[in-house]
Amino acid sequence: MHRLRAKLLFPKAKIPSLLFDNFVDMKNSHSYWSPLMFYFQLSALLTLFVMVIFLTHYPQDKKDSSLPVYIEPPLNALREPILKNPATAFLGDSSHEQPFHPYILNMAEMGGNQLLGNVTTRIQGMTCFNSGTDFQRSLSTCVCLQGFHGHHCSIPSSIFQNHQSGKDRQEAPAHGLPACLITTLLSFLESDRFLLRTHPKRIIMGMVLNHELEMLEVRIRQLHHVVDIFVIQESNITTGGDAKKLVILNAMRRGFLEEFHWKILYVYLDHFPTGFIEDGWKADGYLRQHMSAQSLSRVQGDNGDDLFLSFDADEIPNPEAVDFLRWHDGYPEPFVFNLVWTLYGFYWRMPSSFVTQKALTSIVGGSSIQFLNKFADRDVFKLRSRAYAHQTFYTPQPPLQIGSTSNPGGFHCSWCFSPAGIRVKLLSAQRADRPRWGDFPDKTRISYIHNLVRTGTWFDGSRTAFNHIRFEGQSNFAPPFIMANQKRYQHLLRHPDEWNATEHWHSPFDKSFL
Repeated sequence: MHRLRAKLLFPKAKIPSLLFDNFVDMKNSHSYWSPLMFYFQLSALLTLFVMVIFLTHYPQDKKDSSLPVYIEPPLNALREPILKNPATAFLGDSSHEQPFHPYILNMAEMGGNQLLGNVTTRIQGMTCFNSGTDFQRSLSTCVCLQGFHGHHCSIPSSIFQNHQSGKDRQEAPAHGLPACLITTLLSFLESDRFLLRTHPKRIIMGMVLNHELEMLEVRIRQLHHVVDIFVIQESNITTGGDAKKLVILNAMRRGFLEEFHWKILYVYLDHFPTGFIEDGWKADGYLRQHMSAQSLSRVQGDNGDDLFLSFDADEIPNPEAVDFLRWHDGYPEPFVFNLVWTLYGFYWRMPSSFVTQKALTSIVGGSSIQFLNKFADRDVFKLRSRAYAHQTFYTPQPPLQIGSTSNPGGFHCSWCFSPAGIRVKLLSAQRADRPRWGDFPDKTRISYIHNLVRTGTWFDGSRTAFNHIRFEGQSNFAPPFIMANQKRYQHLLRHPDEWNATEHWHSPFDKSFL
């Protein structure tokens, strides 16, 4: 009878004989403590089971303190392709032909099978990042180049300065220790916080484009070695509700960025829900939500710790910051990129001392796919607008801050086009913009726009707070790819008067959308 009752209580459990016999003995003794003793022993058995599981799966402490902590990703991160359905590289109108090969053959071609040893060098038992190490001075340990920090010279200044373990380094002498020693100690502490991986996380970078071919080229050529897939969404409708050419698609069909087509996923949008054109927030939100949801639905083999980054067409992050995200664990989410804010080119710049405006543009630029799924419903608009913070099950925590005024996380170049390109952007603006400058014929004249660029003036004729900074070869004046190709991008580096530009000057890409 007692065995039957136990079977009814635990129909699928195999009751250990010791527990069952104790239960029978206690039941026969009519002790009030008998049920409590039975459940106590059962709880002890379950606790022992959990402890065994915990001890066999919990990562052990590193044995050699000179080595980085390695975190092994799941095997499917190393073997599975990243595109789901090669036959559907486009969404929307199926009549559009594929402008590039719509699948990736294997992860090795993308960098997914890259090993830590491919980007590091061992020096006296220490693992040193090639991009951040001064090898001429690194005889027994990793000596970092300017702009890098940590045990392994893998942490760029744009991240290290914002996330030092302890008080600010400027307070160090008050404790009786030299500032250089405190800096070294903090560098080592920070290395313990940010853990190295044996394989990089994979990165998907999404963007919504209208006609920004020039900035698209800069972004892809600058970041192709640290980004696995670029998602490009384009629509045949402007956010103002007007029909437009598929500028990006047509350019790619003509061979634009042909060497990178294998890692570009094109998302085509041919509609807006009713009423969204009249509401700027809804229009912007729908563009981003469609881009992220549609692209993620066509990715397979992604792990929760793989990353999804999303930026506007005129926001270009630094490659060092993106590379850090690939090779490390232990940082908080999401990621806030603090970008240098410039206007019309890189020569009109918001000063860092300006009080009523931010010198940097701060945007939530991404998170892990797990975070995006859990807190933002796979919607990068909810990430960028910080709506994730209002989830009832979200625990507030400081995000990863990337960039400062002295070491920015990238560049935000607003209205960085030729006068003809600015005119196209004015005419494509959201219908809900007030005022919508594209509705004023005088504001769309090329001569008027050219004068705005020359004088750093806004469309209403008011002087902006941006200061003119003369380009004299400063290494951090603009994104690295532009700095490496100064002749090609002189119109973005130098004020129009410095190269005698007329009002009808054009960039190399203007013919694609005019």
